[in-house]
Amino acid sequence: MKRSTFLATRDLTAAVIAFAALAVFWRTAFPVVTWWDSSSYSLAASALAVVGPPGSLFLTLLGWPIAHFPFVQSPAYALNLFAGALAALTVVMVYVIALRLLRLTRVDALPSTHVGAGIGALTLAFTTTTWEYAVQFTPYMLT
Repeated sequence: MKRSTFLATRDLTAAVIAFAALAVFWRTAFPVVTWWDSSSYSLAASALAVVGPPGSLFLTLLGWPIAHFPFVQSPAYALNLFAGALAALTVVMVYVIALRLLRLTRVDALPSTHVGAGIGALTLAFTTTTWEYAVQFTPYMLT
């Protein structure tokens, strides 16, 4: 497969994977603050505060502008949607890394490799743990 065809197929498949994961994560995101970690991280991101252990200062800094969008109905919901976007980005990264590993092993870049890597990435996206962390604002999808 030519390099330009490979890149076009990779980009199209990555966009489909990102859209599918993002649609499910955003449709099922919690509209309010959830129990345990999500409440403390949402509050820290809204107030630009420091969270207790394990803590994630980077997540707080990323969440602060999201919590202060002027057009959102609830900062907690906006932060939960942001968690879904981070999870979708993680899923796309898994897909791209799988393709790079296949290229390192000199496997021909057939359409089936894109389909297999895509199925693997979506399998990760819809596991219980990934989905649970994608619908609430916690640091676990970022790490």
